[in-house]
Amino acid sequence: DLEEAGFKVKDVSKWLNEKVEIGRFEFTRGERIALYRHSLNEDNKASILGGGFGLRHSDTPNRSIKITENQLNEIIESMTPDERAFAGKSIDNLFEAQGKALDKVFYEKNGYPMPAEENYYPKDTMPLARGVDFEKESFLEVNKGKWTRISLQKGMLEKRRRVIIPLYVNSIAYDINKSVINAAAYVGLEIPLNNASKLLYHPDFRTELSERYGEITWQEIEKGLRDIGGEWQSYTTVEKMFLKLKSKFATAALGLNPFVMLKQPLSYAL
Repeated sequence: DLEEAGFKVKDVSKWLNEKVEIGRFEFTRGERIALYRHSLNEDNKASILGGGFGLRHSDTPNRSIKITENQLNEIIESMTPDERAFAGKSIDNLFEAQGKALDKVFYEKNGYPMPAEENYYPKDTMPLARGVDFEKESFLEVNKGKWTRISLQKGMLEKRRRVIIPLYVNSIAYDINKSVINAAAYVGLEIPLNNASKLLYHPDFRTELSERYGEITWQEIEKGLRDIGGEWQSYTTVEKMFLKLKSKFATAALGLNPFVMLKQPLSYAL
């Protein structure tokens, strides 16, 4: 798809990390492409224009940078043909395939289709805006009943829209890798973890298990369940998840081909 779109870059990794200055802003090409994809989504664009944005991999990752709509348009209009080709159909196809895989699991669990967001692009909200320490973020959600589950990514559902909050503008490669990992976890683990949690946290089951084998047995099973879910207290970033999973993935899973990236992790999770 990239070649058909006229994409001619050979060393993609190096190219994505090249710095480009537009007015008072400096982005890598990967960040510019991601900013463009954010601009296609009404909610993401509103968050960036209303709340600002941060650059996670800069020297000041918690700094919120303000930008006007004219400045945003100027950046987008300055994109090169290769940048537009990279940001186009191949990314559309990736999120379309990912959405279908997520919807299948969502429908099985909830009984109705996933109300997906139009022109979805993953939202990476800045931690200071949420009142949360970045290092204490967790990959899994554990709700009040201690239900262990995988969460859909921010912005995936329509009900999560219209929240004006600063977003990180990451490289397109970072966002895709993170999105594929999260999607693979949801597809492969959401229903099994949900079913296991229903049993494990049922008071009658816990009482019976503890009386027969001791409370320590229930605690060890719970720990194992959380470990299966991704060691959510220890592995709090996508980078650390990659370290744990890299021996299981084919090299292509961490490459820049979005179709191979989607196929490999989803196959592993299933």
